[in-house]
Amino acid sequence: MISRSIFAVVCLAMPMFAAPPLTTIQDVLFKADGTRFNGSLTISWTSFEAIDHSAIAQQSKTVTVVNGNLQVALVPSTTATPAAYYNVVYNSDGRVQFQETWAVPSSVQSLRIRDVRITSGTAGADTIATTVQESDIIGLISDLGARPLKGPGYATGRVAFVNYAGAIETITGTPTDCVRVDGSSGPCGGTQPMEALCQPRLPDHASRGGRMTSDRPGPPQSVPTLTEVIDWPVAQRSSHAAVPEATPPKIAAASEGLDEDEIVRRILRSLHEQLDGVLEYRIREALTPILSRAADALVRDARHELSRSLGDLVTRAVAEELRRQRPG
Repeated sequence: MISRSIFAVVCLAMPMFAAPPLTTIQDVLFKADGTRFNGSLTISWTSFEAIDHSAIAQQSKTVTVVNGNLQVALVPSTTATPAAYYNVVYNSDGRVQFQETWAVPSSVQSLRIRDVRITSGTAGADTIATTVQESDIIGLISDLGARPLKGPGYATGRVAFVNYAGAIETITGTPTDCVRVDGSSGPCGGTQPMEALCQPRLPDHASRGGRMTSDRPGPPQSVPTLTEVIDWPVAQRSSHAAVPEATPPKIAAASEGLDEDEIVRRILRSLHEQLDGVLEYRIREALTPILSRAADALVRDARHELSRSLGDLVTRAVAEELRRQRPG
């Protein structure tokens, strides 16, 4: 009698611990170009109660598809309470390719995807929340390792440079500082002495009509004309005031007693003075940036050598002091 009671209790308890029934979906997946699909399917669902009163918790699972072969077993959702559906996301080539919804009925035989699909897919669903591992994307890890990283001194809104470790950092300083090629910054006055050497010379008396003037003429505004070269006497200018502009200066020169050779000499002398000013101006204009860069290089090299020399002096001084402090 006791054995019969125990047997009845076991029979009643077995359904409580039995797994819910499953339906197998098995199919071969192809791409549009005829090649077999390789990737994964992410299947997610909300909580529901199966036909055998099993409580199915909300979860998701990932099924790997190799060479197009898909096989997965799921709890039937058409007989669930409340009615449940499976959201299926197709992943391939490191991104979401497709999504669709499945309604899985109870079946003892394997079903194909067309038997459970209830909605058409959405291609290129970039807004789908899915998890893709970095290792699933070919070449992603190596590409991420090759990109520059933020260094400890990185900040926004300033000039960036690459430090010795290949990381990006930010140059510090004031808005009026100059940035050097080694990433350091400082006042821009290092090149002033060299620039001052290249400025035009000023005379000592320096003031003519309240303005500073150079003892060398600047670039000429125009080439002097023949009438500007020849110093016409006042009487001659007044007497020739009515002469048309087309009258050759040679006639007036002849009346003054100047021959053609004298005119040529005056023109060449005036042009020579003008060319001296132009040549000096152009040379200074070309040499100023060159000398400035040379000065920057000299300052940078001198700073490097001074730092190294000071380091050597400190090292030797410390070593000498340690030898003195040693007993014996």
